[in-house]
Amino acid sequence: MIPNLIEIDKTIEFMHFVVTAENQEKHIQKLGTSQGINRSSYKIENINRAWQYQEYLIEKAKGSDIKIVENNYTIEKIDNAIIEILKKQKKKILVIDTMGVLFPNVVDGSRIKLTDLYNRLTEPRVDYETFYSKYKELIIGQISIERFWQDISSDKDDRSQIEKEHLDTYEIHTDIKNIVNKLKEDYIIVTLTNHPRKWMDYIAQKFNLHEILDYIYLSEDFKDEKPSQALYQRILELHNVVATEAILVDDQSKNLISASQIGMITVKCNTTKEDNAFIPNYEINDFSEITDIIDSKVL
Repeated sequence: MIPNLIEIDKTIEFMHFVVTAENQEKHIQKLGTSQGINRSSYKIENINRAWQYQEYLIEKAKGSDIKIVENNYTIEKIDNAIIEILKKQKKKILVIDTMGVLFPNVVDGSRIKLTDLYNRLTEPRVDYETFYSKYKELIIGQISIERFWQDISSDKDDRSQIEKEHLDTYEIHTDIKNIVNKLKEDYIIVTLTNHPRKWMDYIAQKFNLHEILDYIYLSEDFKDEKPSQALYQRILELHNVVATEAILVDDQSKNLISASQIGMITVKCNTTKEDNAFIPNYEINDFSEITDIIDSKVL
């Protein structure tokens, strides 16, 4: 995310730059192309004008090894700064569903898998539908994990042990690290889950997800859950990526439908069998197949 762009000092003068956003955007694109940095879109979507982005580039260059003396910007120094940042900047994002894709044995949006947790309760205080309703409140931060357990289980239950035993049934994709490493050069790799923070922290630590992925996003972080279009939009904004440069891999059509409606590329992972009319952009039977699609230059 590019922070506080609106507050960037607007007194910076561009002695050698035309001042129209259109021409500056073309200039950035020309620089990228000259360096072999070919992208389908150089549009600056999440800020007001392209020249603000250029101010940001110069501010970054000031703090880098590229020495730019204030009030003495030359077009060569500015261009060099822009080229260096363009080289490092990833403009595509791969959003991976956690349960059903990264963890292919946790399917159907984890609803079926949660019956395992419910069945471990010695004396549940509620029926399963109420339990699941409480879970939905938990994942968007409406109630705490402590309140969740108080509402659904007897004090006789060893809640921490029940959680651990349940989460230890999750099996990560056996080749996830190699798959992600093949994609990291061109893509920001994130996972998006509706799971609660405490559970996800345990899973992430157990499987070293923070070392494998670039970002882990929870519904709780946004007070919203899949398949919300606003949730997807927010993640794209955080990384300054346009929807047409974003891929969602999910096992549930309802999540893919809303993503497709905002222009994201959709990949259905058929770990969950569904009978509906939705046709994604691509279908795979295993997450490892995503590299074949990308290697073929389709994405």
